[in-house]
Amino acid sequence: MIPNMMEPPVLIIAAGRSGTKMLRDILCTHSRLVTWPCDEINPIWRYGHARYPTDELRPCHATDRVIRYVRGRFEALVRSSGGRKRIVEKTCANSLRVEYVHRILPEARFLHLVRDGRDVAASARRRWTGDVEAEYVLRKARWVPWVDLPWYALSFASRRVRRSLSPEKRLPTWGPRFDGIDSMTHDHALIEVCGVQWSRCVDAAREGFRAVPSDQILEIRYEELVRRPGDVFAEIFRFCDLEFESDCRRRIDEVVTEGNIGKHRADLNEADLAKLMARIGPILEREGYIGGSKGG
Repeated sequence: MIPNMMEPPVLIIAAGRSGTKMLRDILCTHSRLVTWPCDEINPIWRYGHARYPTDELRPCHATDRVIRYVRGRFEALVRSSGGRKRIVEKTCANSLRVEYVHRILPEARFLHLVRDGRDVAASARRRWTGDVEAEYVLRKARWVPWVDLPWYALSFASRRVRRSLSPEKRLPTWGPRFDGIDSMTHDHALIEVCGVQWSRCVDAAREGFRAVPSDQILEIRYEELVRRPGDVFAEIFRFCDLEFESDCRRRIDEVVTEGNIGKHRADLNEADLAKLMARIGPILEREGYIGGSKGG
């Protein structure tokens, strides 16, 4: 194992469209926290496995070579900040491979963010049918391992072409890639794919956290985060052994809103909701979003 050269990173684990960007950006107003100048760093996490068909990497994939590379990129970011910062990172695909991530960064603190799967699926469906912005891709390209650049460039071009040829004008894939995602996109409605994507992320994260010491995990509900941001962020900063700074409090007041709770009611018709509930109803019940007050 490589010697520890940095303070424990803070890793946000969640399905896409769960509020991860809002959480990360507020945390990074803290004077001690920093992140990459791009949205996610999945190519770094997938170093050595760019062509692996899903994001469900297992601990055995975290070879010594992979560990050295990923930790090296984290340590380089710390050095570029003057060595005084801790890293916050939020690649959503990590929800499918928590044990793999823990093997690479065993000292990391994990924030497990869970949101109502109906709201997540409705929001994710819009992303599946959105365009792939070249500027966004170029920002991420800087952080792609150079040996994998040709593969990612080809993948990007292929996605653009396939989206243009799709009758629904949707991307061939978006977000965390679970086992079976490609066949499901061919055989099922997109809202079902988005629902299963959420449920697989939640279930895989819970399974993976069994291998992580409990004092390194803090679970957060999106709905509580936006309803009681002061209390929840105070708990987060205590968990991270950091002071709740005034800049963070101001940023919370500027950006946090309850307006997206229950947004699926306006976004999904009855047929969409029926298909979605057939897929994720039991998980919503288990998570307290049916028959409880979590989802509002």
